[in-house]
Formats: sequence, C-alpha cells, structure tokens
Amino acid sequence: FRLGYAWNDKYEVSIAVDHMKYVMVQDQEVIANGVIAVGSDLYDGDYINDTIKLTQDFLKYEHTDGLNFLNISFRRRDEIWKRKRVAFQWVNGIEVGTMMPKTNARLINRTQNDEFHFAGYGLALLTGIKLNIGKYIFVQTEGKVGHTYVWDVYTSPDISDKASQAFGYAQWVFVLGYQLKV
Repeated sequence: FRLGYAWNDKYEVSIAVDHMKYVMVQDQEVIANGVIAVGSDLYDGDYINDTIKLTQDFLKYEHTDGLNFLNISFRRRDEIWKRKRVAFQWVNGIEVGTMMPKTNARLINRTQNDEFHFAGYGLALLTGIKLNIGKYIFVQTEGKVGHTYVWDVYTSPDISDKASQAFGYAQWVFVLGYQLKV
C-alpha cells in the first residue's frame, strides 16, 4: 500500500507499507553469542563464538506473517517519452522507515510471541518505469534493493528473549494505481 503526494511534475513524497516475508534456512550452522538458561540439558550454557546447528527442535524462525516495512519515500520522476495521453517516466527514489514484524519463532519449544511491534529500521533504493495512461491511471514497475536491521525480535512471551538480524534484499514491484489531479 502506498499513498503519495506530488508537489510538481518531478518530485513526490509518499508513505507506504511493504509486506515482505522471511524464512530462516533450517539446519544451518551459525556462530552463537549469549546465554541460554531455559532448563535444557542439551542447550543451556554460555556461548562465545560457538558454532551451533539450527535444528528444528532448537529454533524455528520466520517472519511469514509479515516483515512489514513502514516507510516514507522520496522520488524523482523524469519524462522519457510522451504522446497524447500516454507518457513514460523514469522513477528513482529512496525509502526510509521502521520494521514492524510479526515473527513466528519457536526457541527450544517455548511458546512464541508473534505480536506486531516496532523492531528496527529499513532503507531502500529504487529505480523503475512509470506508464501514465490518460489523466488518472498509471502502471509502474520498479526494482528495489534494501537493507534492514531488526534488533528487537521477540522469540517468546518473555520480552527479554530477543533476537536480532541484519540482511539485504532485492525485490521487483509491480503497481497499478490511480492518481488524482487537483
């Protein structure tokens, strides 16, 4: 979802929600740092740069109900071709905002906490083509690359149990839209 305002033929600002997904690869080996103290003979201990395998009984971790990027976007549009009521524009922009995930995480068979909450930030750069058809309708496609860092991901009902992660992503977006001319 995106709602924007163009103050002239070149520049616009918008607010949006990008609903993305993330699923952790199971059975991978990772470096662990921290303390586990949940009464598990198998996993309790202090971890300092220790290699552990993320098996299903240790950790299931995904943002499949939404890795939501609530953002503000600044975009520039440059006309590249126009004929009567049809015009092509090249669009470039930047997005900045906050991450609001609903995380499905199960750590050592503990109950999960999948509440929506503000958990970090995101940044993205984009470029694409916008096709204006008539006065009100447009079709837009854009490529986007971004970075997200979430440091407050709930892994159980005890909100002191947290995970953090940072990752980059690339996505392709297709939009069918309606623009009001006032």
